[in-house]
Amino acid sequence: MTNFIIYKTEAVQPDEFAAFWASKFDSNGYPEEPYANSIGNLTRDAIEALFEWKNGMRLSTRKARSIENNFIARIGEAKALGAKASPKEFLQKFAMGGAIWRIFWLLSTPD
Repeated sequence: MTNFIIYKTEAVQPDEFAAFWASKFDSNGYPEEPYANSIGNLTRDAIEALFEWKNGMRLSTRKARSIENNFIARIGEAKALGAKASPKEFLQKFAMGGAIWRIFWLLSTPD
């Protein structure tokens, strides 16, 4: 018999949410160094390294193309928005690329 997991909606504090999801990932598979070295550093190489780190492996051709079109090609726009834009404004401006990738992109932009 196969065991399946069902996640149910529950109101929790942000630290409880983070702790729950942190427990689901092996931190050894996500070394912090590539993230720490690239966060807030909007260059092609840093962005590619960040998204590979987030992906947990080398990017497929399809994902690499999406990152190129939705993020790397728009570095100037992200820099222009900077910290003055609210998360809502930022995510509306960057409407393509998937919710998780866009939130990750938002967190990657410099203050």
